[in-house]
Amino acid sequence: MIFMDFMGCMGSGGRGQVMSRSKGRGGRIGKKARKAMFAALAGTIALSMAGCNGVGTASTKQTMDVTVDTTQSADGEAMNMRSGFMEESTEKKPQEMATPEPTPSAEEIYAEMVELSLMYEGNYARIQKVLEKLRVGEEITLGILGGSVTEGAGAGSNDKGYAYQFVDALAETYAANGRDQIKYVNAGLSGTPSVLGLMRYQQDIVAPLGEDPDLLIIEFAVNDWQEATNGRAYESMVYEALSAKEDAAVICLCSVAKTGWNTQESYLTIAKHYQIPIVSLKKAVFTPKNETRIPASQYFMDDYHPKYFGHQLTKDCLMNLFAKADEAETAAPAEIPAEAVKGRDFTGLVQVDSKNLVKGMKTGSFGDTDEKIVTEYFTKAAAFPNNFYHQAGSKNDPLTMKVNCKKIIVNFKTANDKTFGKADFYIDGKLVSTADGYSGGGWNNCNVLLVLDEKEAATHTLEVKMAEDSLDKAFTIFSISYAE
Repeated sequence: MIFMDFMGCMGSGGRGQVMSRSKGRGGRIGKKARKAMFAALAGTIALSMAGCNGVGTASTKQTMDVTVDTTQSADGEAMNMRSGFMEESTEKKPQEMATPEPTPSAEEIYAEMVELSLMYEGNYARIQKVLEKLRVGEEITLGILGGSVTEGAGAGSNDKGYAYQFVDALAETYAANGRDQIKYVNAGLSGTPSVLGLMRYQQDIVAPLGEDPDLLIIEFAVNDWQEATNGRAYESMVYEALSAKEDAAVICLCSVAKTGWNTQESYLTIAKHYQIPIVSLKKAVFTPKNETRIPASQYFMDDYHPKYFGHQLTKDCLMNLFAKADEAETAAPAEIPAEAVKGRDFTGLVQVDSKNLVKGMKTGSFGDTDEKIVTEYFTKAAAFPNNFYHQAGSKNDPLTMKVNCKKIIVNFKTANDKTFGKADFYIDGKLVSTADGYSGGGWNNCNVLLVLDEKEAATHTLEVKMAEDSLDKAFTIFSISYAE
């Protein structure tokens, strides 16, 4: 196994290299720069016969003392230590060792990782349409929606995250008029699973862009553990984005945890159904035996977030997809399937907050605003400023909302603050769920609760009030969404 200190040679100035060929301008870094970069990279390689363990940590081999009675000359003849002269041995010479396999270079290992990342190609037609617009100088709209990895956590600064690197590389490689041709929004927010991403889609992607995106990249594979809708929210988002524009493209990007875990396999059925590509960092970083191809310390900052090198690799994996689409024959666009594969009944969610109330809605004792809320990783901007806040010690007047719908999803806050307690959620007078706003691991983060999940729309009343054992506690609802 080759141990490489990628971070040592790929510093903050290492953006923009694309490991695959491209017909667009600027698709490769200069030969001198490439040579210098990989010369530096190769200089950090240390060989270890022990290799890496399952999480990529160097393992060491215990040594032991050995007593030797005779020595051998270089050509295998035994030396008579009593006479001090070389005598021909009657013993057989040891067999020559087999020629070892050539050690792959740092460039070859990196290129293989990039190549392996394309888990599913899908249909290239919509990506080819994006490239066509860029080449003729047309503006495109690009949205990237995901969790803290999409925000840029671990990269060192916001503009070093994979999302920003990718936009720069895409413009440099394909855009006739450069970066200004791409109207872009990064909607990464720590802890976002796909159902919360769908709740945020209109507010944080469509509204800032002023239209639905020409290209949408969605990244939820590390946050979709025990996801509330079992893939229906993910499929609803794919369907909504593809249907909004004739040529809109969607890419499924899958980050990976340090253990090698993510939820990419659950997306594969949806990706194949709609023929959208999957770019997988699990495929790039981990072998089929769940061993890292490079030391985990080179890729991961912590259990979930990549270092700068990991963000750079993610950018190159995305660019590899675009290079392959660019080199492929022009594809006929895939038809959007008439039927769902997991369900798309969460399409068209309507978001409700303190500035966008349903007619006749009453906020009760949840009428205050919580200012200690989840923020974006680098900008520290508040994610849900128009929330519903029940202050500790206030009256227990219920929040009520009557609406014609088939789904209701609540996005609430969890905090490492014992002044927060539990709230009860009722649908049409029946208690359906209780949520706890206190968590020892909370960081004022979002949690999603599915309180109504029906196949057909009807008039329903949502009621929220503090639980009996939390009457003196606080609770914050960031937002509520419903599907008609």
